[in-house]
Amino acid sequence: MKGVPVYQQVQAFLAKGFSYRQIARELEIDRRTVKKYANLPLSDAADYFERGVVRASGFDIAKDFIISKLLAYPKIRTSNLYHQVLERYSEITLGERAFRNYVNKIKASLELSSTSKRYFEPVTEWQAGKYMQVDPGEQSIVLQNGSRMRIHFVSFVLCHSRYMYVHYSTKPYNTDMFIAAHLAAFRYFGGIPHHGIYDQTKLVAISESYREVVYNSLFQRFFLSRNFQAIVCEGYDPQSKGMVEKSIDYIKSSFLYGREFAGIEDLRNQSAHWLSTVANVRTHNTTLQQPAYLHSEEQSSLLPLSAHDYPPACRKVDKTGLFSFQGRYYSVPYHLQSQEVEIRTIDNTLEVVDPRTSEIVATWDTITNNSRINKNKNHYIDYSQQLKDEFELSIRVLEEMGIPDAEKLLLRLKEDNPKHPRCQIRGIRSIFKKYPLRLVLSSMDEIRSFPTISCHRIKNLLSVKQQTVLQKKSKQTVPQNIDKSISENRFRNLEYYNQVISGGFND
Repeated sequence: MKGVPVYQQVQAFLAKGFSYRQIARELEIDRRTVKKYANLPLSDAADYFERGVVRASGFDIAKDFIISKLLAYPKIRTSNLYHQVLERYSEITLGERAFRNYVNKIKASLELSSTSKRYFEPVTEWQAGKYMQVDPGEQSIVLQNGSRMRIHFVSFVLCHSRYMYVHYSTKPYNTDMFIAAHLAAFRYFGGIPHHGIYDQTKLVAISESYREVVYNSLFQRFFLSRNFQAIVCEGYDPQSKGMVEKSIDYIKSSFLYGREFAGIEDLRNQSAHWLSTVANVRTHNTTLQQPAYLHSEEQSSLLPLSAHDYPPACRKVDKTGLFSFQGRYYSVPYHLQSQEVEIRTIDNTLEVVDPRTSEIVATWDTITNNSRINKNKNHYIDYSQQLKDEFELSIRVLEEMGIPDAEKLLLRLKEDNPKHPRCQIRGIRSIFKKYPLRLVLSSMDEIRSFPTISCHRIKNLLSVKQQTVLQKKSKQTVPQNIDKSISENRFRNLEYYNQVISGGFND
């Protein structure tokens, strides 16, 4: 108990002649407080107690940032703002409770309400690895340039551990994207839960009556192929699904609201950081455990994940060997022109499968191959000709040309170029046919002396030697029948020139 009453009692005891020690013992306060009140004049006491004691706070360095956030986002959660402050001011070490008290004082001075809506949930025991709750959502986010962008996302929460994953998109989800989001979540969880709990969305169920569900056929193929069961909640019954927590409200209020993003990739990066440092390591109010800790125990109960075991999409290849995917064109081997292929995406990798053989015939990285038309030159090479056949054909051609030790030359060419032996063996035939045979034969010793033989080196050698031969032929030589006496420097009279004009010097 301090303040005006204590000040008055201290003054009364001083008037009676009590010492500081005696007053402190009687009032059960510190002697330094007694001394401070004893030296405080009555004229200054009223102003002192009205102003109150102002103490510095460890959050003062972030005060301007906190006020700007509160004014821009009045409904921002204190926990969300606290983590943003820690990211910006790494020197702050105070806890979240102290921050909450600090923010409440600022809200009071700004006349902002410090109360927020609470979301309640029933406490239910869930078996480890058995259930996962899936919720789609959308939100308009603020970009760093001041504009806004609407994003769509899907929340995945394991019911036992409350371990969470969020998948984002700039476009509304279709079934293929919804399946891709599931695969990303399964990889994040390290396995597949036995059941998924869903609202009645067309991405999962086409219709439901009398609890008989007609599933989306593509999504049904997906979850049946994984021994994964989809549970669709009853229509118009919001309490039949919100058994774990309102994850969409939590993501919006604790992460999306009050932050600015550079774009969709920055959003995904910040979300991954938020999941690993906040959402999945907080002490959950229901389980009283960290989701990450419970997930480490739950992971062994999940079904094993096979990244290739899900239904691919079909595409028609045009007559030029290209198919369309997300507004871009990609090539396939030439024998699949005008045929149907199956495609599947794993993260940023696009795989093309021949449905007749189930063989992966092409693989594309959609990040690096982002042109309008993406072609692999090897897709337009006839690989029906086997390497052995190419080798035997080249031996016959070179031996007919008179190339000595043709087989040894081709064997070395094959060994020195293990990645592209077919192209090298085929190329040597065309190179030797292009240049004069005499030039080729005269260059064989130099070719064999190369430390590494390749078509490119052989072609450069023959090209240089051919240029040298042509330059020698182009040099002008002095004719043998010219009378050298004409070039002698001597004095001539007019009679000499008359003889030249009349042809006197001709044979």
